[in-house]
Amino acid sequence: MSFRLHSGEEIVYRAHPNPRVMANWYVLTLGLFEFWRRAATVTLTNQRVVLERGLARRRRRAVPVLMVQDAQVSSQGRRAWVVVVASAGVRPAVLELGPFALYEADDLTDLILAQQRAARRPASE
Repeated sequence: MSFRLHSGEEIVYRAHPNPRVMANWYVLTLGLFEFWRRAATVTLTNQRVVLERGLARRRRRAVPVLMVQDAQVSSQGRRAWVVVVASAGVRPAVLELGPFALYEADDLTDLILAQQRAARRPASE
């Protein structure tokens, strides 16, 4: 794992982009696309959504689940779908997670919104 979990934080979901939905990129790059795909990681914890990308220069963007305004599935081609996460706050962010197959994107969207609802639920419940 390339980042530390906060106190009380647990991983709910972790994935790389789906290789089958981007088969044409494998052909165009003579297989080098696999390095990019493995370098991109989406991690959902009970506290934040984290997107890591980059081979030579790793970049990490995280959005606390409390700040998630919306998560939607958006088409990125015939078989490729991304999850677009929009956040609120002083520095609003938009994360594009994927590409995934439609069922994976739907599942990830549901998980993100469930974590958002759980984080906003009062502690007394």
